[in-house]
Amino acid sequence: MLDRSEILNILNEVEDRFPVDQWIVGGLHVWPLVRVVLTNILLDAYHGIGIQQEARYERLTGLVRRVVRTYGGYLKAIIEDRRKNASTSLPVKVVFLGDGASFVKQDGFYYDRFCEPLIDFLESRSIDSLFLTYGNYYYHPRHNPSKWIQPYMDWIRLRARGTRKATPQGTTDLPQFQDFFKWIQPEFPFVTQDRFPLAWSVFLIQQTCDYFLSLFRRVRPVFAVTAQYYGLENFAFNLACRRFNIPSMEIQHGLQGRANPFYVGWHRHPQEGYEVFPDYFWVWSEYERQCIMDWTSRFVNCPKPVIGYNYYLEIWKEGQQEITHMFRSKIEKVKNSFFGKKHILVTLQGPKQMDSGHQMLLRYALEKTWDSHVWWFRLHPTFIDKKRYFKNCFSGFDNTVDISVATELPLYSLLPHMDLHMTYNSSSVLEAEQFGVASIVYSIDGRDSYPEQIESGMALHVSTPEALLDGIWEQGARRVPVSELKLKSEERLNASRKVLLDLIEKGF
Repeated sequence: MLDRSEILNILNEVEDRFPVDQWIVGGLHVWPLVRVVLTNILLDAYHGIGIQQEARYERLTGLVRRVVRTYGGYLKAIIEDRRKNASTSLPVKVVFLGDGASFVKQDGFYYDRFCEPLIDFLESRSIDSLFLTYGNYYYHPRHNPSKWIQPYMDWIRLRARGTRKATPQGTTDLPQFQDFFKWIQPEFPFVTQDRFPLAWSVFLIQQTCDYFLSLFRRVRPVFAVTAQYYGLENFAFNLACRRFNIPSMEIQHGLQGRANPFYVGWHRHPQEGYEVFPDYFWVWSEYERQCIMDWTSRFVNCPKPVIGYNYYLEIWKEGQQEITHMFRSKIEKVKNSFFGKKHILVTLQGPKQMDSGHQMLLRYALEKTWDSHVWWFRLHPTFIDKKRYFKNCFSGFDNTVDISVATELPLYSLLPHMDLHMTYNSSSVLEAEQFGVASIVYSIDGRDSYPEQIESGMALHVSTPEALLDGIWEQGARRVPVSELKLKSEERLNASRKVLLDLIEKGF
């Protein structure tokens, strides 16, 4: 099984052996696309997940079925929440592209925790924004007006899949591309060329870029923000920003340190830059900034990391008593029904990260702590539809809170009330630390992802049932009361606002 440092070494060896910065399809440098796909393939091997045999992109029939199945939800949402359908005919200063999944329910409205805090701040300064979201969730009622763009993305994919030959416009040149496969396949035979449909991917990026450009021409933004830079839609968004001559920025949305190959260790970079990269990375701390600077400082026309902190988290920390008031009574009511017990928050990820071995590990600890601890299992927002699967994983225990309760409550309302946090590899490790809550990570992936927290003691890696049981008591004792934390939220919020306003000003 590969570990994350080995995956990064493989990527770097590819970059050192082959002219990846010269790989061009349809006029675009495609190494970012190849690197993302290769990373995901190797991560599957890292997790010990069987290689999927289906096509890397949806077949036309499957795509049609999915569009038909989800379009009704879109129509229902735009009718029921029509007052929050954003206009795309009025000029704005900033365009936001959310990921469609990072929503919390707050005051009865769905709120994107990465984009909307910044949108609210800009509105307080009379700076207009347009909020775009993709994905098939269509959460409503919405806090801010937004435009759901997934039907347009689906239409573009349908056209691309229905085209006899999806040929991207522009120059194509892939020196030594075949040699790359000959080199890597003896050790990794599952890295095959059909898993890299570059012509189709670039064609899709170009078509999606044209859609964003048509929006930009109507609303005339001067700055753009995305919750994630990688993925075909996000690559297209960044490309559209470049072609419209406005700067773009990605907001940190999770793990972004030395264990994430999407952000670290790039050994090759073309002189003119990668067209699908953002201009800026908004990061949470000096640690992430330095991880990115380690490679960007060696090249020109690279994304620049700027420290903007975790804006939404800092809002909660600054005004905790006021913000958590609406949730506190619900949390305390649950806690009082388990009087005298400690409380553990488990942030789940996907079913792939909850195999039989990890289920056995957690069920052992559940059984051994039935009289001392209460477990709150929280679903990842992109796996809400797997609720039944996870409920079945941990059924039969009286010391668990219904999975819906912990999932529907905002993460930052829960963490101040928890004694311990546990996860496979969720970036909630970083967020728990900010509230004085120590973590346990029960995977090698988690061990590799949080070296700073493990060194400081705020995270502990375990791999056996006995170690997990000991760790629950050890890490629970590290809990720092919120009242004792050195909160710098007001200072950080002011710094964040200044960074954002300065970047928007550069766009004028």
